Amino acid sequence: YINFAVDGGPLKDTSHAHPLQIQEFRRPEYEVKASAGEGPHIIGGHADLSVSAQYFAGGPLASADVHWAVTSNPGHFSPPGHDDFTFGRWVPWWGFHDMRGGYPGHSYKPPQTFDARTDAAGLHHLRADFLKVTPIEPTTLRAEASVVDVNRQSWTAGVDLLVHPASHYVGMKSQRLFVQKGEALDVDTIVTDLDGKLLQSRDIAVRAVRVDHEQDRGEWKEVEKDPQDCKKTSAAAPVRCSFIPKEGGT
Repeated sequence: YINFAVDGGPLKDTSHAHPLQIQEFRRPEYEVKASAGEGPHIIGGHADLSVSAQYFAGGPLASADVHWAVTSNPGHFSPPGHDDFTFGRWVPWWGFHDMRGGYPGHSYKPPQTFDARTDAAGLHHLRADFLKVTPIEPTTLRAEASVVDVNRQSWTAGVDLLVHPASHYVGMKSQRLFVQKGEALDVDTIVTDLDGKLLQSRDIAVRAVRVDHEQDRGEWKEVEKDPQDCKKTSAAAPVRCSFIPKEGGT
């Protein structure tokens, strides 16, 4: 580290230490690449993940240790052509404080790990099965593979995948974010495929609730009150549900 000190004057005896880190550099002897099968990827399906290790001098890195680490996090997807609609989770600007602890409904999940070895061609393949997702929304999957050679050098490559909860999405839009008690809150809905094509004759169920908080055994819990349900059938244009809030609140 380098220490800076002030001599004399009103800042006498003031000092600051600036640390420096000096690392050894090892020139890589091989290249690691990761890839995944083409999407779209949907819950209930799977993806084939691959890692390749090849020497820069030529030839595969065969029989090398491979360590896979696969993690999942909340993702985002909006079908093309419908940017004015919300698909999945939306957090209003006045509710940003709800995100301080992370995504609602999500908790930290440690990565799933797998150990293997490359084959004679310097390759290893891993199948990822998409069994379920909770809550039901797009999920980003990050798969990283670290390959270690005989000199204990380790190099890592990764690939990202977006996993859809279904092949269809429902989108919602409201012209107003604030209404008075007794005023109509209009919500337009559409159903699209992954390419943004509007789908017709699909059942849509929309529920509006007032979010309240009640104390239970010394703890405040979120409860839903005054539910209002609206059932519609999707069409070639947005269909509208209207809700009349009886009380103020969220």
